[in-house]
Amino acid sequence: MTPDDIGENTTGELPTLAMAHPPASRITTIDKTAILVGQGTKTRLNRSTFELTMVKNLPSRILDSDNTISGLRRSERWAGTYLLHIRLTCQANVCVGQLNRGAPISFVYGEYVYVGSAMGKGDGLYLPKRLVRHATRSGAQPVHAFRTLLLDHFAHAGLSPQRVLPTGPKRLFWNIDYLLDRADVELQGVFYVRSDVRYEESIASWLAARPDAEVPAPGFGAHDHPGHTHLFRLTGEDDAWNSLHRDLAHRISMEGAEA
Repeated sequence: MTPDDIGENTTGELPTLAMAHPPASRITTIDKTAILVGQGTKTRLNRSTFELTMVKNLPSRILDSDNTISGLRRSERWAGTYLLHIRLTCQANVCVGQLNRGAPISFVYGEYVYVGSAMGKGDGLYLPKRLVRHATRSGAQPVHAFRTLLLDHFAHAGLSPQRVLPTGPKRLFWNIDYLLDRADVELQGVFYVRSDVRYEESIASWLAARPDAEVPAPGFGAHDHPGHTHLFRLTGEDDAWNSLHRDLAHRISMEGAEA
């Protein structure tokens, strides 16, 4: 059994995202100028079933200009696919489990994005638990500052911290765990899609085709997706992450508007 009891599920094709769109689906964006979920402005996207909610005024002590959480609901289940915005503050040589035959991999400082999924079976809180786990380091190390924002975000969705926090010490398991466990690596942002369909591979392929993303370590996080990677270094402008997750949210929501 893997952490969080993650199971297998259907793989989705991103380019057309041909699937049913439930009513009142929602994109929720949290940024440094906003308050509580549900208390922002609401804007209809054409005749879409999607409702865009901008949330403002979270405590500035938690956030900087890059800290964001964005979520798109396509399912009532707390399962789906997510992107992590990660910042390396200095160059690092990291052993990532058995990747690269266990030899250190060199990562240059800068901005990275990782795509993963948390599906499971039934009505478990797979996605919140996985994201909070990513924001937790092993042993007695301090958690990522971003974890406070995640817990607040899910609390506004009716999920208390007790329901989504790890129940025991973190054990390094996935490739991404070895990066996120370092003190010189910080989790900066999250984009997730609540869906019964797994879009991990499709989004990874979409990222690989972008001119502002490069592959730092072939095969990273993609043991079940041979020849690919789920970690990318962002090489574009300073707000590359904001541009990237806006592009993806727009792509998905426009599919909803046309449905």
